[in-house]
Amino acid sequence: MQVLLHLRPVLRLLETRPAEHRKTCAKDPSKCVMCQFEKVAEAMHEGGCGRSVAPRLLKQAIGKKNATFASNKQQGDDGGSMR
Repeated sequence: MQVLLHLRPVLRLLETRPAEHRKTCAKDPSKCVMCQFEKVAEAMHEGGCGRSVAPRLLKQAIGKKNATFASNKQQGDDGGSMR
């Protein structure tokens, strides 16, 4: 997340339209990747406001779009050792 939030296209999107998607989204916010991304980005930008940032709903929303992220296993973990 920290890397994504420092990419220029993401920075531009969040700077020019902060939380705009959530205001107009017709989907269930808990299942919308962009709604969840905006919430996590906002919380991280604000320093968590005294709470920990757990992007669990973001991961679940992404998992609904891509099966690779649907499980709790670490992505890229094929059980082999690094060489």
